[in-house]
Order: sequence, then structure tokens, then C-alpha cells
Amino acid sequence: MRRWRSKPSLIPLLVLLGWGASQAAPAELPPAAASPFIIRTWDTDDGLPQNSVTAIVQTRDGYLWLGTLNGLVRFDGARFAVFDESNTPGLPSSRIVSLYEDPSGTLWIGTETGGAAFLQDGEITSTGLGQGASESRLVAARADSTGAVWLNTADGAVWQRRGRRFIPHLFGHDRPSTLRTLVATVDGELWVGTDHRLAQIGGPGGAAFELPLLRELEVGRLDFLAARQKGGFWRLADGRIEIWRRGQLERDAGPYPWPPGTRVTAASEDVSGNLVVGTAGSGLYWFSADGRVTRLTTREGLSHNTVISLCADREGNLWAGTQGGGLNRIKRQVFEVLEETRGQTVLTVCEDATGTVWAGTDGEGCGAGIRSAVNASRVAAGSSTPKSSRFGRRCPCRRGAACWRSRWWLGATLTRA
Repeated sequence: MRRWRSKPSLIPLLVLLGWGASQAAPAELPPAAASPFIIRTWDTDDGLPQNSVTAIVQTRDGYLWLGTLNGLVRFDGARFAVFDESNTPGLPSSRIVSLYEDPSGTLWIGTETGGAAFLQDGEITSTGLGQGASESRLVAARADSTGAVWLNTADGAVWQRRGRRFIPHLFGHDRPSTLRTLVATVDGELWVGTDHRLAQIGGPGGAAFELPLLRELEVGRLDFLAARQKGGFWRLADGRIEIWRRGQLERDAGPYPWPPGTRVTAASEDVSGNLVVGTAGSGLYWFSADGRVTRLTTREGLSHNTVISLCADREGNLWAGTQGGGLNRIKRQVFEVLEETRGQTVLTVCEDATGTVWAGTDGEGCGAGIRSAVNASRVAAGSSTPKSSRFGRRCPCRRGAACWRSRWWLGATLTRA
């Protein structure tokens, strides 16, 4: 059995469902002018074995692990190490569909038809669960408050691991379901969901194969669940985005912002606890704390409009796996450009006695800007700021240059940190 040892990444990670193929450039893609994000894409030209990234998880050693339909991938921020059936004994299939790291550091691996396996102490071991058909593939895994791992397969089986044994249970097996999911909350709760059922696991076991349930919540159509850093979980159901905690609706965040009929394929929180949702064909929706939503599509630099996996890394970046477009790293922009200075060369910056920062450009006239181009005024080069302006004092920079007055601005074009 092949062994490898995890080691700290030599390059710190700047770290952050369906199938297909595309060609995406491995460079920083320029975002739309109004986009607050910078997106970089990696694909097969950069070492990915396949361009559909079905699962993403950052393990405790800092590595990013990716599932693809042509191998399990470990990424250190620069290079991809690919593990497949041909080079990794114990891995039952190269077609990876799900990944999860449990509290002990064990990495659980779901394959399309080869069953579930786990990576522990440098060795991959096949469990035999879910072998033979994609209908029984591992689709979700989570640990409960005791550390016991639960595995949910696409056929409605829910397996509990006790020591070396796997105890079978059933949930929603009598009805076809697109969604099969598990979510573990920081409050110590474990929930299981299908298209039309949502229940909390717990309590004493019942009859053979009966899943022990503490409570069940009414739901018409459940689209996705995602754990919250502050407790409880996000519930995307019946066209609404909701926060639930301890079995109670805590907040209704409003209707879906994506077009009706759009399928939700991934959901996660960013490092600040804001919800991020991936869709099939409609791109990515990033919610802010004040309720605003930013949509990212190929127009903003995303490599594909179907996002099938999401992971926020510990450095504050978001990683998005796409259906055929490779892997995207999405970072918030650090600087903002004062739009009216875009394309100009800023030659000098100085602060006056009031703490206002002045920036001089190359002969474009003199103006005073207050935090945005909308409030900027401009006068001829070498003349004073007009008396009717908000500032009413002479520009302190050299005559013959254009000057903008603002706060926290710097750069080759005028930018704000």
C-alpha cells in the first residue's frame, strides 16, 4: 500500500455539483470594473488531471485537496500532486465525487462507483461501502459531537462508524432525491436532509436500520444546507434563504436572488461567515453582512457558470470548483480605483496639515475629490480649487500639474487601500 507523508506547505495557501470540459487561462483574469474580486483559474494546462473539480477541502496541514473525475489531487498553492488507481494502492477509483476531513484528521473520499475510502496516517483504505453503482456513491460525510463519523450515500443509506464497524441506517430511501446531505453545527447538532425531508440525528436507536431522530422539520423542497460559524445552519428551501438554530427559524434572509428553476449545486460560508452559493449555469452568489448580493459569472472572470464545489481557506480566499472550467481562486480586491483617475499617472502624493491627502497627476488639470469620482470637481491646471467647492483652499502641489484631493488614496492611478 502506497504511503506518503503530509508536510507543511512550502508555499502558504492563499486559500479559499455536475460534469464537463473547457479551456481556462491560468492567469489573473481582469474583473469587471465594478467587481470587488480578483479571480485566478487553474486547469489541465497547469497540472489538474481533469477540469471538473467535484470537491474541495483544506486539511489541517494547509494543503488543498481536490476531487476530480480523473484522480484525487493535493495542491500546495503552486503544484498539483495527483493520486489515482494506477499509482495509489487502496484508492478504489479515480473518479472522486466527495471529500471530508473529520476531527481526527482522517480524509474521507467518495468515489463514483468504487465506494468510499479514507486517508489516515499516509495510507488509503477502502471501506467497501457504496461499491458497484453510482446510485450508492458516498455524497456526504460529517462527524457528530462525539466524533463519530456518519456517511450518507446516494441510495438513502446513512452509515455510522463505530470503531472499525459501520452501522447501517436508512433515511428517505423510499423516495428518489437529488439532494442527500449531512450538516454538523458548532452547537453539536447533526442534521440529515433529502429533497423533501430534514431531520436531526440523535437519541436512542430504534428498529433495525431505523435512523435515530430527535426532531424533523417540515420542508417542501430542500435545495441545500450549510453550517454556520455562529451556530445553526443555512437552509435553502422553498425559494427562501433562512437561518435555523436549535430547530427554530432564527432569520429569514429573503427569496433566492437567482433565476427561478436554477439548481443550487454548492453552498458554504466565507471566512467572515457570509453565505456563498454556487449554481448550475447562473454563476456564484456572494452575500454580504448587510444583505447585499454580488453575482460572479464568466463576465466577471469566473471560468465557468456552473460551480459544483466551494471551500473558504484560512487565509480568507474562496476556492470554487467548476463543471469543466477548472479551479478558481477568488480574492477580494485590496485597492479601489478612483474612477475619474483611471488611466492617469499619479506622480506625487502629499498630506496637508488637516490630514487630507493630495495626489498630483501629469498635467490633466487640478481637481478635488472626496472619496469618490462622483464628488470630484476639476479646474484648470495651475489654478486654485474653486471657492464654491467643499474644500475652498489652494492646492498645495506644484503648479502645472493636475491634483486630486481625497483620503487614503495612492498608486499609479489613484487607488484607495
